[in-house]
Amino acid sequence: PSFAASGETISLQLTVKNTGSSPAQDVLISLQEDRTVTSGGVVIERSVIPLGAATAYIGSIPAGQSETVTIPAQVNPDVQSKAVFVPVTLDFYDNAKTSFSTTSYIGLKVSGEPELNGYISEYDPLLVPGKNSQVALDLYNTGLGPAKFVVVKVSSDKLIFAQSEFFIGTIESDDFDTIILDVLVPPGLAPGMYS
Repeated sequence: PSFAASGETISLQLTVKNTGSSPAQDVLISLQEDRTVTSGGVVIERSVIPLGAATAYIGSIPAGQSETVTIPAQVNPDVQSKAVFVPVTLDFYDNAKTSFSTTSYIGLKVSGEPELNGYISEYDPLLVPGKNSQVALDLYNTGLGPAKFVVVKVSSDKLIFAQSEFFIGTIESDDFDTIILDVLVPPGLAPGMYS
Protein backbone atom coordinates (compact mmCIF):
# COMPACT_ATOMS: atom_id res chain seq x y z
CA PRO A 1 0.00 0.00 0.00
CA SER A 2 1.06 3.61 -0.42
CA PHE A 3 -0.65 4.70 2.82
CA ALA A 4 -1.80 3.14 6.09
CA ALA A 5 -3.23 4.18 9.44
CA SER A 6 -1.30 4.11 12.71
CA GLY A 7 -1.68 0.65 14.23
CA GLU A 8 -2.97 -0.89 10.98
CA THR A 9 -1.89 -4.36 9.83
CA ILE A 10 -0.69 -4.26 6.23
CA SER A 11 0.71 -6.61 3.61
CA LEU A 12 3.89 -5.33 1.99
CA GLN A 13 4.08 -6.69 -1.55
CA LEU A 14 7.64 -6.50 -2.77
CA THR A 15 8.60 -7.25 -6.37
CA VAL A 16 12.20 -8.04 -7.29
CA LYS A 17 13.39 -8.05 -10.91
CA ASN A 18 16.66 -9.60 -12.01
CA THR A 19 18.13 -7.05 -14.44
CA GLY A 20 21.36 -9.02 -14.80
CA SER A 21 22.38 -11.46 -17.54
CA SER A 22 22.50 -14.56 -15.31
CA PRO A 23 20.22 -16.06 -12.64
CA ALA A 24 20.23 -14.60 -9.12
CA GLN A 25 20.58 -17.43 -6.58
CA ASP A 26 19.35 -17.73 -2.98
CA VAL A 27 17.44 -14.46 -3.20
CA LEU A 28 16.35 -13.25 0.22
CA ILE A 29 14.25 -10.15 0.94
CA SER A 30 14.08 -8.89 4.51
CA LEU A 31 12.77 -5.98 6.49
CA GLN A 32 15.26 -4.46 8.87
CA GLU A 33 15.12 -5.31 12.57
CA ASP A 34 12.26 -3.72 14.48
CA ARG A 35 14.51 -1.41 16.49
CA THR A 36 17.94 0.15 16.46
CA VAL A 37 20.10 1.04 19.44
CA THR A 38 22.37 4.02 18.79
CA SER A 39 25.94 4.24 20.07
CA GLY A 40 24.58 6.47 22.85
CA GLY A 41 22.17 3.73 23.97
CA VAL A 42 19.02 5.36 22.60
CA VAL A 43 16.45 2.87 21.30
CA ILE A 44 14.81 3.88 18.02
CA GLU A 45 11.61 1.98 17.27
CA ARG A 46 10.76 1.28 13.65
CA SER A 47 7.67 2.80 12.09
CA VAL A 48 6.71 -0.48 10.42
CA ILE A 49 7.19 -3.75 12.27
CA PRO A 50 7.15 -7.17 10.53
CA LEU A 51 4.57 -9.64 11.80
CA GLY A 52 6.03 -13.13 11.87
CA ALA A 53 9.05 -13.74 9.68
CA ALA A 54 10.79 -10.55 8.60
CA THR A 55 12.33 -12.35 5.62
CA ALA A 56 11.06 -14.03 2.47
CA TYR A 57 13.17 -16.58 0.61
CA ILE A 58 12.64 -16.58 -3.15
CA GLY A 59 15.33 -18.98 -4.31
CA SER A 60 16.39 -18.36 -7.90
CA ILE A 61 15.28 -15.61 -10.27
CA PRO A 62 16.22 -16.12 -13.94
CA ALA A 63 17.71 -13.19 -15.86
CA GLY A 64 15.02 -10.69 -16.89
CA GLN A 65 12.37 -12.27 -14.63
CA SER A 66 10.53 -10.92 -11.59
CA GLU A 67 9.23 -12.43 -8.36
CA THR A 68 6.81 -10.94 -5.85
CA VAL A 69 6.65 -11.74 -2.12
CA THR A 70 4.32 -10.56 0.61
CA ILE A 71 5.50 -9.76 4.12
CA PRO A 72 2.82 -8.99 6.73
CA ALA A 73 3.60 -6.00 8.91
CA GLN A 74 2.02 -3.54 11.31
CA VAL A 75 2.37 0.22 11.43
CA ASN A 76 3.61 1.18 14.87
CA PRO A 77 0.59 2.65 16.76
CA ASP A 78 2.82 5.41 18.15
CA VAL A 79 3.67 6.78 14.70
CA GLN A 80 2.15 10.20 14.05
CA SER A 81 0.77 11.16 10.66
CA LYS A 82 3.78 11.52 8.38
CA ALA A 83 5.73 9.84 5.60
CA VAL A 84 7.92 6.99 6.83
CA PHE A 85 10.58 4.90 5.15
CA VAL A 86 10.69 1.12 5.45
CA PRO A 87 14.20 -0.33 5.00
CA VAL A 88 14.20 -3.44 2.78
CA THR A 89 17.35 -5.51 2.25
CA LEU A 90 17.93 -7.74 -0.77
CA ASP A 91 20.61 -10.46 -0.55
CA PHE A 92 21.59 -12.86 -3.36
CA TYR A 93 24.45 -14.72 -5.07
CA ASP A 94 25.43 -14.70 -8.74
CA ASN A 95 26.61 -17.75 -10.76
CA ALA A 96 30.18 -17.25 -9.47
CA LYS A 97 28.84 -17.47 -5.86
CA THR A 98 29.70 -13.80 -5.24
CA SER A 99 27.35 -12.40 -2.61
CA PHE A 100 25.50 -9.12 -3.06
CA SER A 101 23.50 -7.13 -0.55
CA THR A 102 21.66 -3.88 -0.99
CA THR A 103 19.22 -1.91 1.15
CA SER A 104 16.51 0.28 -0.31
CA TYR A 105 13.73 2.27 1.31
CA ILE A 106 10.03 2.09 0.56
CA GLY A 107 7.96 5.18 1.29
CA LEU A 108 4.69 4.81 3.19
CA LYS A 109 2.35 7.60 4.23
CA VAL A 110 1.03 7.02 7.73
CA SER A 111 -2.15 8.80 8.63
CA GLY A 112 -4.17 8.70 11.79
CA GLU A 113 -7.64 10.13 11.67
CA PRO A 114 -8.90 12.13 14.63
CA GLU A 115 -12.22 11.26 16.24
CA LEU A 116 -13.69 14.05 18.32
CA ASN A 117 -16.44 13.72 20.90
CA GLY A 118 -17.67 15.90 23.70
CA TYR A 119 -19.84 16.00 26.77
CA ILE A 120 -21.00 18.49 29.37
CA SER A 121 -18.91 17.86 32.46
CA GLU A 122 -20.18 20.54 34.84
CA TYR A 123 -22.83 23.22 35.44
CA ASP A 124 -22.18 26.04 37.86
CA PRO A 125 -24.79 26.82 39.09
CA LEU A 126 -27.51 24.56 37.67
CA LEU A 127 -29.37 26.00 34.71
CA VAL A 128 -32.30 28.01 36.09
CA PRO A 129 -34.59 30.35 34.09
CA GLY A 130 -33.49 33.99 34.35
CA LYS A 131 -30.01 33.14 35.67
CA ASN A 132 -26.51 33.01 34.23
CA SER A 133 -24.56 29.77 34.48
CA GLN A 134 -21.24 28.43 33.36
CA VAL A 135 -21.22 25.13 31.53
CA ALA A 136 -17.99 23.14 31.08
CA LEU A 137 -17.84 21.30 27.76
CA ASP A 138 -15.09 18.66 27.53
CA LEU A 139 -13.89 17.75 24.03
CA TYR A 140 -11.76 14.66 23.59
CA ASN A 141 -9.95 12.91 20.74
CA THR A 142 -10.18 9.11 20.69
CA GLY A 143 -8.78 8.87 17.15
CA LEU A 144 -5.26 7.90 16.16
CA GLY A 145 -4.26 11.29 14.76
CA PRO A 146 -4.30 14.87 16.01
CA ALA A 147 -7.32 17.07 15.35
CA LYS A 148 -5.91 20.35 14.08
CA PHE A 149 -7.47 23.80 13.76
CA VAL A 150 -10.41 22.79 15.97
CA VAL A 151 -13.15 25.41 16.15
CA VAL A 152 -16.23 24.82 18.31
CA LYS A 153 -19.52 26.53 17.49
CA VAL A 154 -22.39 26.32 19.96
CA SER A 155 -26.01 27.22 19.39
CA SER A 156 -29.42 26.59 20.90
CA ASP A 157 -33.01 27.50 20.11
CA LYS A 158 -33.64 28.36 23.77
CA LEU A 159 -30.34 29.21 25.52
CA ILE A 160 -28.32 32.40 25.03
CA PHE A 161 -24.53 32.12 24.88
CA ALA A 162 -22.19 35.04 25.63
CA GLN A 163 -19.79 33.60 23.03
CA SER A 164 -20.79 31.11 20.34
CA GLU A 165 -17.46 30.29 18.68
CA PHE A 166 -14.23 29.05 20.27
CA PHE A 167 -10.87 28.37 18.67
CA ILE A 168 -9.23 25.37 20.36
CA GLY A 169 -6.30 24.69 18.03
CA THR A 170 -4.96 21.14 18.19
CA ILE A 171 -6.26 18.24 20.27
CA GLU A 172 -3.74 15.42 20.17
CA SER A 173 -4.72 11.75 20.08
CA ASP A 174 -5.80 10.52 23.52
CA ASP A 175 -6.10 14.10 24.81
CA PHE A 176 -8.85 16.55 25.71
CA ASP A 177 -9.61 20.22 26.11
CA THR A 178 -12.32 22.08 28.01
CA ILE A 179 -14.21 25.22 27.10
CA ILE A 180 -16.38 27.18 29.51
CA LEU A 181 -19.67 28.44 28.12
CA ASP A 182 -21.35 31.45 29.72
CA VAL A 183 -25.05 30.66 29.38
CA LEU A 184 -28.17 32.67 30.12
CA VAL A 185 -31.40 30.74 30.52
CA PRO A 186 -34.18 33.08 29.39
CA PRO A 187 -36.76 34.01 32.07
CA GLY A 188 -39.97 32.06 31.72
CA LEU A 189 -38.39 29.07 29.97
CA ALA A 190 -40.22 25.98 31.14
CA PRO A 191 -38.16 23.19 32.71
CA GLY A 192 -37.27 20.45 30.23
CA MET A 193 -34.64 19.06 27.86
CA TYR A 194 -33.52 21.45 25.13
CA SER A 195 -30.88 21.25 22.42
